[in-house]
Amino acid sequence: MFEKVLLVCTSTESKITGAVSVLRERVFKTPRIDLLCTLRDLVYYEKSEDYRQVLVFPPRSQVGAILSLRARIRRERYHAVAVLWCLDPGRIRPKLFALACGWPRLLVFNENLDCDYLGPRFLWRFWSSRARDGRLFPSTSTWTQALLRPAKVFGLLFLSLMLSPFRLILLLVFTAGLYLESVLKSRNRNVKPG
Repeated sequence: MFEKVLLVCTSTESKITGAVSVLRERVFKTPRIDLLCTLRDLVYYEKSEDYRQVLVFPPRSQVGAILSLRARIRRERYHAVAVLWCLDPGRIRPKLFALACGWPRLLVFNENLDCDYLGPRFLWRFWSSRARDGRLFPSTSTWTQALLRPAKVFGLLFLSLMLSPFRLILLLVFTAGLYLESVLKSRNRNVKPG
């Protein structure tokens, strides 16, 4: 049995080829990959044998064609919709389209071709990695960086303070559970069958 995968072209040709290799070697056993690309990228992929079919984004002005493409993708019932969320400039429209079509089975690749399904844990790792590297808010302006640096620090501090009470409550609940378990076990030892 094969798995149907839609790969949305949101990066360079070499990264797309690398993502196809990852999909075939590490993620799926027998994937049948369809590619969704822009008209300008079609020349690179239309004759490739890596893809079962190559779909093309309609022009932005053709809303009916865009909705028709989205409906066609839903009818295909893909096992996963894969998108490369690299640091390449532009290509935000295909990324947002993939997000709209692929949820909840959206497989996200980063610039190193590591991938995982989109979820809270993945988003946290992705966001924290980009924040640590300084690539979360890429900008060339030193003024922008000077303003964003304190915002990032205070944001992480605020998040830490917000999660603190939840961690304390969770710790208290687990401690109470262990205590009740030990009390019930000692009570059961003292009961003699009559």
